[in-house]
Amino acid sequence: MKNKDKYRKFCLENLNIPVFSQFWWLDAVSKHGNWDVILYEKDNKVIAAFPFYFKNKNIFKLITLPKFTQKLGPIIPDNISNKNKILDYFIENLPSYNFLDLNWHHEYKNWLPFYWKDFHQETMYTCIIKNISDIKNIYEKFSKNRKYDINKSIESNLQINFNLEPSFFFEEHKKNLLKRNIKINYNKKFLELIYNSSKKNNSGRLIGVFDQKKNCLSVCFLLWDKNYAYLVALSSDPDNLKSGATSRLIFESIKFLRDKSKNFDFEGSMNKNIYSFYRSFGSERYEYYKIKNFRPKILKTLYEIIY
Repeated sequence: MKNKDKYRKFCLENLNIPVFSQFWWLDAVSKHGNWDVILYEKDNKVIAAFPFYFKNKNIFKLITLPKFTQKLGPIIPDNISNKNKILDYFIENLPSYNFLDLNWHHEYKNWLPFYWKDFHQETMYTCIIKNISDIKNIYEKFSKNRKYDINKSIESNLQINFNLEPSFFFEEHKKNLLKRNIKINYNKKFLELIYNSSKKNNSGRLIGVFDQKKNCLSVCFLLWDKNYAYLVALSSDPDNLKSGATSRLIFESIKFLRDKSKNFDFEGSMNKNIYSFYRSFGSERYEYYKIKNFRPKILKTLYEIIY
């Protein structure tokens, strides 16, 4: 049995696999590259895995994150011993590459074996609301501005659509970005592919907020597994930011997800304004690791000069 087939079986048998590491998600997002997996087996049974995405850019081989994929890295259950040995095995069996750039899940902290092999680490931050089943308690922790926005949106009779089509979402996202002179970095067919895959696996939804004239004010793409739900994409009309639609959309998203997942991850941002906005929902800050490496090492110097 090939590694990918073994991994599919591993995913089906383990309910705690993060959604970004699910085989069906990797199949969908690998349109412009490919994915593979390193398996650590004991007694012919997979006990740990390291799925990764790779692609070529010009003459370089990259191991990186595909679009809409926030986190990807080692999967080692808590009850497994000899974690350092397993991580060493993963490092030794990575394919040839020139640049590796991955965001690990915030719950996974042990990167020491990577440090010992001269990988680099950056500490990043995300914002998470824990225990989203308790909506009353969550709302009480919202800031005054968030509560004001939500009440304003209700008084304005803004409507929520919990089942947007990917083509509609794409056009709204594209339009909102153009108003900021930003070009969208994915195409409609790609969004349709990943969204349809996520919805087929009961793990994704596109949601929007509309005014009484049916103008779309804000949209988001939600993705979830049993432990965490993710705000994968959020886009609001720059001309209607004072409508309260964005705050209402996030609140309605959390309510929608409360029986589907345990926690809500805003997917954070190192941007001060975005970070402050996410924190105003009463979220807590959690660190996660960005792991990088260059082969040969001279590429690190070139990268720092260029970027």
